[in-house]
Amino acid sequence: PRSREMADSFAANACNKVNDLSLPDLYKNLASTGLVQRLLELARDEDLGVQGDVTCKVTLEESKDIQAKVVSRAQLVVSGLAIIPDAIEIFAPGVIAEHKAEDGAFVEKGTTLVILKGPSHEMLRLERTLLNVMSRMSGIATRVREFHQTILKAAGPDCKTKLLDTRKTTPGLRVLEKYATRCGGGYCHRLGLHDAVLIKDNHLSGLTPTQ
Repeated sequence: PRSREMADSFAANACNKVNDLSLPDLYKNLASTGLVQRLLELARDEDLGVQGDVTCKVTLEESKDIQAKVVSRAQLVVSGLAIIPDAIEIFAPGVIAEHKAEDGAFVEKGTTLVILKGPSHEMLRLERTLLNVMSRMSGIATRVREFHQTILKAAGPDCKTKLLDTRKTTPGLRVLEKYATRCGGGYCHRLGLHDAVLIKDNHLSGLTPTQ
């Protein structure tokens, strides 16, 4: 039916606009929704509460500068470095990040991904949320790469099959998990119900034969 062809075309165009972007531009596009900022603010509020880091208050001088490295603990595809500037702005504005790798890179165990320098209290406010997010995103990217490599191994290097993600994502983390999929060599399908038409059996079940 013509309507189905138009829907398929609309969905393809919406997806292509996202998948044609480079990883840095893709992150900017996804972050512009405000969803990354809201996620990080929620993470800050649930971790620091009203009192802040009470352990730091009784053990460390707030003015003391420290340095930390984020190092890969396994062979993996890097994902999540793009979020660091936003995380620093919300958790630790006095921290400086020196990137040693790029999102989408396949690295060996023991690779330094980023070096962080700044006030001790801010560094410790930042580190857990940053590691949680990067670990999850890198895990997704690494798994997607495994699937992609399996496809190429089975079908050959000239295979044009694309590995697409879905909307079956963790609530609140969708834009980051979509970004991680791209880091691993996959492609984004719909970002949400709002950006592409996809008619499924659930929609058809409510129609009469004449419709």
